[in-house]
Amino acid sequence: MSGPLRMLRAGGLALCLALAGATGAAEAAETAAAGGAGAPCRVLDPELQGTYQGGCQDGLAHGQGVARGASGAWYRGGFEAGQKSGQGVKLFANGDGYTGGWRADMRNGEGRYEYGPQSPWRGDVYQGHWANDRREGDGTYIFFPSGDRFTTQWHAGRPLGEGTPTATRRKRAFEDLAAVLGQVGLRVCSTSTQGASPSHRAQGVVLAVADDRIQVRLDDGSPVLRRSPDPQLNPRWEVMTDWRPCGEPAS
Repeated sequence: MSGPLRMLRAGGLALCLALAGATGAAEAAETAAAGGAGAPCRVLDPELQGTYQGGCQDGLAHGQGVARGASGAWYRGGFEAGQKSGQGVKLFANGDGYTGGWRADMRNGEGRYEYGPQSPWRGDVYQGHWANDRREGDGTYIFFPSGDRFTTQWHAGRPLGEGTPTATRRKRAFEDLAAVLGQVGLRVCSTSTQGASPSHRAQGVVLAVADDRIQVRLDDGSPVLRRSPDPQLNPRWEVMTDWRPCGEPAS
């Protein structure tokens, strides 16, 4: 796994936007046929109320369309009575992305959700079934950057099983580390985070804590940033197990 929402990033988003552009004229024609050129057509998702091209019925987005929001959110797919419905792809304003089934403006059915670079769970993926925006039924959670997979049944967004022995060990490791690394202002070091190595140790300060993740601001001018896939991403959310308090030997 090379980064959040491959379909929407690393060329995928450009492809989706190119497809949207290529079909823009047809969608505009469909809009004109439905309600007249330039006729207002509402999208009910607050993140997507910037521009809209596509089918329109009774003043609401209906059928296939493309909607964009002022804060960067983007959607291409089906609509019904102004709400996302059927199959569609959405890039959220916070950088997360989802492709799969929708009903009544919520994730429903099979779909893939990838956490964006600003999320505490950046790069992680959930692939499986959804019910009303929550993980429900069969599903697999994939951890970034290790690629560890946790497959289980889900209900109301929470896993029902303990997962594999690897997942159990991972959970225990985080519980042990949380007491040590979960301190805002703590100076931490890593040789395994992106851009780091035994000869290029990353150093930074903990800014925030969320479950098994810490947000680290790397030192300005660090060669680790220059060696990272996204040198501008600082501070960045990190998995706790990649970090130690500075002064402790790496395990």
